[in-house]
Amino acid sequence: ASLAVPRNEVRMTKRATPCKCGKTLGDYWFNRSSCPKTHGYTGNCYHFWGICCIPFVNY
Repeated sequence: ASLAVPRNEVRMTKRATPCKCGKTLGDYWFNRSSCPKTHGYTGNCYHFWGICCIPFVNY
């Protein structure tokens, strides 16, 4: 079986799962020591085998 992606399907560029730094929601990146610079993160906290990155939130 093949898991090929159709050419017209939009591909995801974000490969993170939800996490928390205290009470703040963030994006968990597995097996990284720093947050991706191209995603606009403003803070972080370290979790087992990865990092939780806090995104910029404009209220």
